[in-house]
Amino acid sequence: MDIRQILRVFSKQKAERRALRSKTSYVKKVVRCKLTRRPDSAKRSDKTNRIIKMKDLNHYVDIYKEQLDKGDIQEAYVGLVKYVTRLGTTLSKSLSEHYSFGSLFQGYMDYTYFYYTNDFLKKRKLKMGLVLNHSKMQFEIWLLGQTISIQERYWEYFKSTKWNKHRTTRPQYSILETALIENPDFSDLEKLTRQIEDKLVLVTDEILKDIKQVSLTNET
Repeated sequence: MDIRQILRVFSKQKAERRALRSKTSYVKKVVRCKLTRRPDSAKRSDKTNRIIKMKDLNHYVDIYKEQLDKGDIQEAYVGLVKYVTRLGTTLSKSLSEHYSFGSLFQGYMDYTYFYYTNDFLKKRKLKMGLVLNHSKMQFEIWLLGQTISIQERYWEYFKSTKWNKHRTTRPQYSILETALIENPDFSDLEKLTRQIEDKLVLVTDEILKDIKQVSLTNET
């Protein structure tokens, strides 16, 4: 089973777990309603909630163990992390004249990423991130600030640009997040790496042009 097949299985299993969580949430609401009818429910509510949470955790641990027994998730996750690691090494060599690349952050099966920057971005107290978004299974480029105040400052400009066209609030971790490669084909990793490198250069150049429109006045 190759990585694409594993990822399809993984996506199907995630959808099933979401449906199960929705059903579990409904059951919990029914349980809470029944508990509130008991005269002594106020005294036992904290203990009951802890028991319900423990049951939830045990439930998810059982599913986790089942998936580990199958071995597909480990294969997919390890394969993805190894690929992004090699991707960072390749880009740090081929784009060394333009950007410096940081170390890999594996994440928690949510985002696997590394930062890259240059003198212009450093002067602005900004950095870029190449991110593998696990839930969407796509590669993205993020623009981030060194501090919250920097991110808020640049958000005021970028919220009205094409990069945040469908957003009304700033992203949780960044100033902007844009898809680089949707539905990546992991059957040909060399081709995928070339695609990512080419698009990374083009998209980053576009973002840098927009950054230059933001005044450095009172930069903190």
